[in-house]
Amino acid sequence: MGKPTRRERGQADQMRRLLMIGGSALALAGAASAYVMTRPPQIPALTGRTTIASRLSMIGPTPHHQMLTGTVPDLLVISDTGCAFCREFVRTGLDPLIRFSEAHDLSVAYLSVGYGRSGLISTVAAACLERVGSKLSPPDRVRALFEITGSGVDPGGGSLEEAILPQARLLGSTKMALDDCVPEEGVNFRDRFEATRRMFELERTPTFFLSGPKDAGHILKIEGFTDSAAMIRRLDRALETARGRA
Repeated sequence: MGKPTRRERGQADQMRRLLMIGGSALALAGAASAYVMTRPPQIPALTGRTTIASRLSMIGPTPHHQMLTGTVPDLLVISDTGCAFCREFVRTGLDPLIRFSEAHDLSVAYLSVGYGRSGLISTVAAACLERVGSKLSPPDRVRALFEITGSGVDPGGGSLEEAILPQARLLGSTKMALDDCVPEEGVNFRDRFEATRRMFELERTPTFFLSGPKDAGHILKIEGFTDSAAMIRRLDRALETARGRA
């Protein structure tokens, strides 16, 4: 077999160059794909510059959130007592959330609001506990709200008074204290629910909201709950993101 001609050598060199370029492009594409797959997803933020505390104050004429630690919330969870993931959050995530807030010197609040009759009952009961008081600690109030609705409620059941007043002792209150409050807060429910959805751009529950440490108007939004470990990882990452803006 004879030696390749100059033309054949040129064609071979050109082919090698094309293969090298193609290989480099594939390598770059692979690296870009790996970056996209491994890069942490962006954490969305609420629109506007209004703080969590200000947003809560605009939801209704009286508070219905429970301050679990501190006085002015840096961290808020909005939950629905009729949601399976929300019930799991209360069972396995509430205490880790409180420990996380204490470890990072954050004030954390819980807001009960949700869909259907279960959400109606727990939201009205929570608002009344804020108005008339309760012997329970705030975390135990949250657990009590889930206990009175956790086994499910009859969607076509009786009045709110019939659903809540018999549970007064479990809620750390009395029937007499709750008697006037329940029907009044029942009237406020729809406005509270719509205002909550609007103020916090709420789509599903549970959803966590974290204020920036030096920019309280910048509020990160973390949706969903699977388990407490995943919740803490997501909150840690959100806190790093918020601190990066400081």
